[in-house]
Amino acid sequence: SYKIIESTPPLSAFDAPNKFKLGDMDVEVVDVVSQYADMLSTLFDFESIKNLLRRPDFNMVFDAMHGVAGPFANEIFCQRLGAAADAVMNGVPKTDFGGGHPDPNLVYATSLVDKMGLGANANAAEKVPDFG
Repeated sequence: SYKIIESTPPLSAFDAPNKFKLGDMDVEVVDVVSQYADMLSTLFDFESIKNLLRRPDFNMVFDAMHGVAGPFANEIFCQRLGAAADAVMNGVPKTDFGGGHPDPNLVYATSLVDKMGLGANANAAEKVPDFG
């Protein structure tokens, strides 16, 4: 069953970790991005990955396609592992996926395909990432 609550907190109440009451219900907002990144750091050798990403002869790109993976990718690749800020493409989630299609295939991920030097619109002069 469900309840309809007459009063709701402002959306900003959900922007950061927070605890509050909503009617007779306790609500806790958690930072799942940090929790997930913390967990991954126990499963993978982040130091070795950092060393790879710091090498001048290696670069990578990840296209989050304006989906929910964007904040996770930014936190893990850029903040924790030290990848360049432009290593994450389309990292801000949008309700309409930035006008694109959420299916990462050769038809709908053309910007990534081109960046990897594989598409019809690939720029031959642009350095192709080593990993994408």
